Amino acid sequence: MLIKDPSSFPLRIKRKSRQLANEDGSITFEAALVMPLFIVFLFFFYVLIMAISAQMALQQLASQSAQRLANYIHPVALTSNYINNELLPNEQGSYRNADEGVAELVYELGEMLPHPLDTIVKEGAKGNYWPATNLATTVIGQELLEQLIVGSAQHPVLDKKGIKLVYLQLPDLIHNSNHDVIVALQYDLPFSLPFFGHTLSVREQAMQRVWLPDALAAGYEINESEEEAYIYITSIEPNPLKPGRKATIKAITLPSSSISLDVFYKSGSSVAKNLGVTTSNEKGEVEWTWHVSGNTTPGQWMLELTLTEQQAKLKHPFEVRK
Repeated sequence: MLIKDPSSFPLRIKRKSRQLANEDGSITFEAALVMPLFIVFLFFFYVLIMAISAQMALQQLASQSAQRLANYIHPVALTSNYINNELLPNEQGSYRNADEGVAELVYELGEMLPHPLDTIVKEGAKGNYWPATNLATTVIGQELLEQLIVGSAQHPVLDKKGIKLVYLQLPDLIHNSNHDVIVALQYDLPFSLPFFGHTLSVREQAMQRVWLPDALAAGYEINESEEEAYIYITSIEPNPLKPGRKATIKAITLPSSSISLDVFYKSGSSVAKNLGVTTSNEKGEVEWTWHVSGNTTPGQWMLELTLTEQQAKLKHPFEVRK
């Protein structure tokens, strides 16, 4: 049996040690390359989660704010709408025109609203904010942001200091030409992008309509013998309508009456299922639910409700938006 030279053993051990050292160095080098990329990936994933959470919370805050403002203004808008329609020239008294009488009434009603809405309505009655004006850049708008909008924020992902009011529009209670409350908010995320120094922001907008009876005389065609006929739209959901989704319209009219709904788009009258003639219940309530085609062109379109027996009609615009 051959016996190997023991002097060769240390040489083999040294070679093995060099190979292990090279492998350790390779692992360290790869980790030095991969770890920064992994950390960057984790950071951008964190930014994405924070941005999505902030956007959802901001949308909820904008919707709640628009709803709250609409609820505050609704009683004043109802009164203004009634006076605007009922104040005839021979009943104006000392007022030069109907707008002057409505403006004074709105000014008095504005005192019952919480601050700073009271100031906004009273200044609007003086003609400072209406027709529709962006109130976000005004001092009143900033007070409204701090007290009624940001002051109600209860979202843990939102820092109140980062919320900004970028657009605010209130209904025109004098000329009765706009019934929408529009609130647009912007939120600056509490960090900046590395290497760029840019602050990320998310923006959300919500619109809430202050529902009033339709005041357009052209919208009604009522015979003198049927003066008591009426049609009021109480809700349109969603608002605006979305292509490819269902829409629901609720209205109030004469109890147990036959009433039809026609929806007119750019292409003409809709042939969707569930539109057409139906009968109101004992309370006069009626509703239609139909599918809005995914090919519906976005824009402002018209719907028409008709009491078939009384020949009373109500035309009302609506919006389709993707």
